[in-house]
Amino acid sequence: LVLLGATPGIADAGERAARQRSDNALADDIERDGVNAFLIRWLDNPMFARLPADPGDVEDRRRNTAAGLASSLRLAGSGVQESLWDRLAGLTMPVLVLAGTHDAKFVDIGRRMSAAIGANARFELVPKAGHAAHLEQPDQFLALVEPFLNEAEPRVRNEAEPRVALDSARRRE
Repeated sequence: LVLLGATPGIADAGERAARQRSDNALADDIERDGVNAFLIRWLDNPMFARLPADPGDVEDRRRNTAAGLASSLRLAGSGVQESLWDRLAGLTMPVLVLAGTHDAKFVDIGRRMSAAIGANARFELVPKAGHAAHLEQPDQFLALVEPFLNEAEPRVRNEAEPRVALDSARRRE
């Protein structure tokens, strides 16, 4: 499992409710002002300051609809996401938790997530990157992800083989 700039949710119920109110207000703004106004404001956010200027990327983002973006915030934003902090220790697969060095909020969250997951997790920083590290520093991102996947793949395959053999045996019955 590779997690980049991820969060297991907001643990504090009051903070989660405040975020939900904020997400709902932003959804209202998007519906009122439109996608273009939202994108200008959103991409000007410091967390995206290091995102390469790519007209194609902006055009792709403009294909979103105001209704779709608003719905995403209201139904899948951090304010409505259930806190999963207490379930992280149940992850048994190898986990690589990543954050861009310039994404302070998610550096902190990533370190805490990795610690909560335990020995099968490791935390790495993507150098010179912010929140969209895979887009900002793709070579550095891949330099961290590819060795992890190459190292984890045989372990996952070996753990899965007995289940595959058992499943095959059951199908023959």
